[in-house]
Amino acid sequence: MCAINGFNFNNKELLLKMNEATNHRGPDGTGHFVNDKISFGHNLLAITELPKKSRQPFVSEDNNYVLTYNGEIYNYRSLRRYLEKLGSKFYTDCDTEVLFQGLIKEGPSFISKLNGMFAFAFYDRKNNKIFLARDFSGIKPLYYHHFNKKIIFSSEIRGILTHEVSRRLDKDSANAFFMLGYVPGQRTLIEGIKKVCPGQYIELDLKDGLLTKTWLGQLKKTVNNFDPEVLREKINKSVLDHTMGLRPFGIYLSGGLDSTAVLYELMKNKSNISKSYTTRFDVDDEAINEDARIAKRLSSDYGIDHCELLIDEDNFIKATEEVVKSIEEPRYNPSLAAYWLLAREASKDVTIVLSGSGGDELFLGYPKYLFSRLNNLYNKYPASILNTAFKIKNLNKSIKLKNALQNFELNNLLDRWIYINKLTNKSHLPFKNKSFKLFNYDLIDLKNYLLDSMFVEAGDDIENELANLDRLFWLADEEFIRTDKITMRFGMEGRFPLLDSDIINYANSISSREKIAPHNLKIMMKRAYENRLPDYVINKRKTGWRAPVSQWMNGRFGVMVRDILSEDYYRETNDLFDFEYIKDQYLNKSSYSTVDLKKFMPIVSFQIWAKSFNIKL
Repeated sequence: MCAINGFNFNNKELLLKMNEATNHRGPDGTGHFVNDKISFGHNLLAITELPKKSRQPFVSEDNNYVLTYNGEIYNYRSLRRYLEKLGSKFYTDCDTEVLFQGLIKEGPSFISKLNGMFAFAFYDRKNNKIFLARDFSGIKPLYYHHFNKKIIFSSEIRGILTHEVSRRLDKDSANAFFMLGYVPGQRTLIEGIKKVCPGQYIELDLKDGLLTKTWLGQLKKTVNNFDPEVLREKINKSVLDHTMGLRPFGIYLSGGLDSTAVLYELMKNKSNISKSYTTRFDVDDEAINEDARIAKRLSSDYGIDHCELLIDEDNFIKATEEVVKSIEEPRYNPSLAAYWLLAREASKDVTIVLSGSGGDELFLGYPKYLFSRLNNLYNKYPASILNTAFKIKNLNKSIKLKNALQNFELNNLLDRWIYINKLTNKSHLPFKNKSFKLFNYDLIDLKNYLLDSMFVEAGDDIENELANLDRLFWLADEEFIRTDKITMRFGMEGRFPLLDSDIINYANSISSREKIAPHNLKIMMKRAYENRLPDYVINKRKTGWRAPVSQWMNGRFGVMVRDILSEDYYRETNDLFDFEYIKDQYLNKSSYSTVDLKKFMPIVSFQIWAKSFNIKL
């Protein structure tokens, strides 16, 4: 896991500044390549090969091809054998050289053969082009800024900001953030800085500076009947692949079904796992620590060394601003600081950490996927009647809202995804600037905003397609960016065995009717691991993992929140938020619910981000 940086002009000094800005991602070395047309840089975290053999950028002997790459390709050994039959010769045992030789042989079409997580930039001097690409699940981030026939790219936004780039707020992205709690799709909160989308490659023609974007292809949509043994075999192979490398690894153990299945396969493979990690919060409410209790019991049952990090209010406060700086974006995620603290602790022992993330989206583990009762209504009654009823129910006195809802219908896949996942139903947020007022036009605006970044085609199985959108937006743009930035802040790599492409394709081939039933989620995983995992995991209710922010709002954490939500914190946003309204309506409470937190915690995170990155309105 590494950082990549670069641009399509010659400036070694500026390139080295980009490398310096992202050096936390690559503690094992740094490298650069500069010629008359490009400047490519790299920070190295060596995983599959010794550092001296892993230096990047990779450059061909004739200087016609240059690669800077971040990621892991889990099928690189089989691809190496394939390329050797085509005449390629190899001098290392690393996946970087396999990717390099494959791109030389086959160009961007080689990407479709990759199974792994990656973000890379490839220079082809013969065709006078630069290619940028991001893996199908969007596990590795890649940002770029395209202007005046030039392109700047980096694994992190801070790399691009070493250039003279405007730090002006992208207002459409701000609207999307306050609706969803994160920024989905190809844009970011800074005007002009964009993301390569999951499963996308971007080509810059150096002759004319034109940029073209191409999707790498749809996921396979074959139809299978569920076989528990087949699923276990696929997960076992993926877990084995995800332990490749020379560095020590551990696992985030939540106590849930997915991370426990990964642990089970690790032990079955007799993998040399170093440690498991979880958090315990310093509060009296044992319900908050239910997952910690189960994780501790699991580690004891499996006989592995377990770290239970105790997080108290003071540590949480100290990490709150640091984590937003690390991920370079605001988030509505009240547990954000706890992820940062746990990663810092794990990095003391391991370089690689495995996670069970992605299972809920593949195997339908969230209650929202039981929204299928809406499908039953559309199958029973005419869509026009139901859509009209929805519009009448959601209308208020705003004419704009009335017009917008004429094009918002719940039998449409993206419309339904937005309706299910929007953060709040409140009719407005406490903005002073009317151009930021939401829910006059939010639903249709967000729909248009997301369409530019969407390649998932609607199918007959809407629950599966909703989950595909969750992977395209939520996993890629919230969880994976968050995990990547936090783990890499401490020179550590996060891996997700359940997001192996073979598992994704298999899960997508199974009807949602086999994945869920009324009041029973994630049946596939339960059937695959029944009689193998403990009953206290298989039959565990869905709890979710959350920090006790509601309780801490009446303590020192609440004092910090009130300081951030004030005119003195960052004066640039004083023309944006009505802080007196926030104080009167949101912060004068004796207790706080999740609904309350949704009203002001996104603004807290936004304030921290705006101040940290000197954002201008």
